[in-house]
Amino acid sequence: MSNEDLLADIRNKLSPASHLICLVNEYFDGTKTAAEFEDLHKHIKEAIPQAEESIEYVRQFKLWEK
Repeated sequence: MSNEDLLADIRNKLSPASHLICLVNEYFDGTKTAAEFEDLHKHIKEAIPQAEESIEYVRQFKLWEK
């Protein structure tokens, strides 16, 4: 895999974690109604497994073989 392909793959795999961070920031911004909190909470719960999976994928990369 070329460096460019690898970097693109890593960026792709980090998207769910980035999305989760955005959701959590929105949850804590102090401007949401109770209904919006409930909706964000649901989306956060859905995003956590996707973020965990993608982070684990990136963590498993072997950039240099020994």
